[in-house]
This record gives sequence, structure tokens and C-alpha cells, in this order.
Amino acid sequence: MLALAIIGISAGRLYGQSTGDIYLIGTSITAPGNLTGFERYNDTDKSPLYLRSPIFFIIRSLENSYEIEFSHFCFNPSELMKIRPVQSDDIMQIVTVSESLLSSYNPIDVADFLATKTKAQAEAWREENQDKKVWIIDRSHGYGNGTMTLIETRIFFIPLTRWSSN
Repeated sequence: MLALAIIGISAGRLYGQSTGDIYLIGTSITAPGNLTGFERYNDTDKSPLYLRSPIFFIIRSLENSYEIEFSHFCFNPSELMKIRPVQSDDIMQIVTVSESLLSSYNPIDVADFLATKTKAQAEAWREENQDKKVWIIDRSHGYGNGTMTLIETRIFFIPLTRWSSN
């Protein structure tokens, strides 16, 4: 079953994190498809434009016709400068921290989010949080033995009109 939670952090800064950041924790699947749930895709692009290959996560509700995509990019500044100026969010972080770090926060269950949010509510949530950092903790990758990996991402939105009868 989908085991996800969004955790609002009100503590101080850690590894470039701020109090307005959102934390998403869950067990992703890597099999792409038209499924309700939490999907992860590791891009295999070996371009010199990236220091690390991009990583994408999708929360998808077919029942309510929405997807919320989270993207991680870590551009190579020297290559990116050939195209455009480097911006502060062009070099997103991946950090490993103690698993106990998030234990004192009240999580919001994303399975409930998926089951209860309408398309309009999901779009409103996305709009409200579109400028925030979202740190994803994927239990399928880098979680366990007392540590967890946080992947800095940003929110993108894809309407699922192809599944809508309207």
C-alpha cells in the first residue's frame, strides 16, 4: 500500500532547508504507468549539463484526474552558464540525515490526500506550494539503518485531461 506523508517542518535550517519547506515521505514505485500512487523516474541523461542525472516523482490520482510532479535537477554551473545565467535553484541538493530527525513532526498522510482531494483542491495545494522546496524521502531508495536521504525538488503540475470525461 502507498505509505506517504507530507511533513511541515517548523524547525530551524538544515542543509539549506527553511521553515517553509515541505517534506514528502513515501515508498515509490519505478514502474511507469497509469496508476494511482507515487512514481519515481531516474533520468539516464549523461549530458555534461548535469552534475547528477535528473530525478522525477509523480503523485497521481486517476480517480480525481490530477498529477503533481516533483523534479530534481542538479545542473553543472559551468555548462549552464553557456546557455543562461545560473539561478539559486539550479543546483538542488541530495543529503543524508538521521532517520530520527523528522520523528517529532505531525505528518499528513498523502494516501488520504490522494483519496480525498478533488482536482480543484489538488491544484490549489500545488499553487500554494509551487515556490517552496519539497524534500522527498523515498523509502525505496536511501532509507533505513537509521538514516534517510532527502532529495530537494520543486513542484510542477500536469492536468490529466486525457483521463477526464469532460
